[in-house]
Amino acid sequence: MLRLPASRNSRAGFSLAELMVGLALGLLTLLALSQAYLAFHGSRRTTAGTADAQTAAMGALFAIERDLQHAGPGLGDARLLGCGVAIDAGQPVVLAPVRIESGQAGAPDKLVVYAGDLLAPPARLGAALTASSSDIGLSSTQGMRRGDILGLREAGKPCTLARIISVDSALRVSHTILAPQAGLASDYSTLATAFNLGRLSQVSYAIVSGELRRSSGDHAGNNPLVQTLAGNIVSLKAQYGFDTRTMIASVPLVTLWSASMVDADGSGTAGDSGDWQRIAGIRIAVVARSPNREASACDATAANLPGWQAPDSAGTLVRTDISLTHVPDWRCYRYRSYETVVPLRNVIWGRP
Repeated sequence: MLRLPASRNSRAGFSLAELMVGLALGLLTLLALSQAYLAFHGSRRTTAGTADAQTAAMGALFAIERDLQHAGPGLGDARLLGCGVAIDAGQPVVLAPVRIESGQAGAPDKLVVYAGDLLAPPARLGAALTASSSDIGLSSTQGMRRGDILGLREAGKPCTLARIISVDSALRVSHTILAPQAGLASDYSTLATAFNLGRLSQVSYAIVSGELRRSSGDHAGNNPLVQTLAGNIVSLKAQYGFDTRTMIASVPLVTLWSASMVDADGSGTAGDSGDWQRIAGIRIAVVARSPNREASACDATAANLPGWQAPDSAGTLVRTDISLTHVPDWRCYRYRSYETVVPLRNVIWGRP
């Protein structure tokens, strides 16, 4: 029987079918490889983002801890600690090593740290000081320099800050009043004491636009030098650590943590000198955010919130969520929080 060869069209059709099958298999293989690559890349981005958040948080915590360790030279004396003054006619502030300004509605806290370079011991006033006095008579001007800040304190009277214009003799300095701007907060007798605070400086830490910023300037924060220490820092929380035992012991022990001042000495007044003397340390927590937005995390619930150890209603430290409602789209990121306790050694050393 005679067989005719297959037509060219049928052979071409068969080859086209094979080609389509091959292309389909190739696309499926490419799709599988792409999914594997995307999954691996997403995992790598998550890991890298977490590491970045960890590095940023630990760096921020170290910077704050370093300044807190040096807080309060010249301010640890119980006679001056906790005095309220109006610095350069501004809002009244308390002369203390560190002050916590709590954020509202879960917003980050702000830390304000004061430090001096104390060179002179306290000196008694050698003569009464009034608003009309052109200079200050002291029992000694040893160690005092032009530009130093004096804290004037007498029992039962408000405090005043004065800057030394010149050291005129071993017993007298010229001055200008810093607080309040209009004149002395009170007239002072020879029972008053002048505390040399040296070049009193103010350092503050705050979260601005997702960055931890350090601002350093003079005692009133004038002409500050602002530095950005770390990015993707979304929260800063702080607490005072009080020793609420009946008597002040030579070795302090934190028995109560609080974000605000309490009546730690039982005097009936919260925030007086006795309460500031009983602050043994500061607890701080820093929250860093991964730089990468993750759509898969956007459906997470409040379990995504970072936390730290904070006191409950009974004063017991328990894990407490740190609010991030001030951060736009906060659910779509990963976070790392780190905390530490910093002893206020200059306050401890100044305890009676």
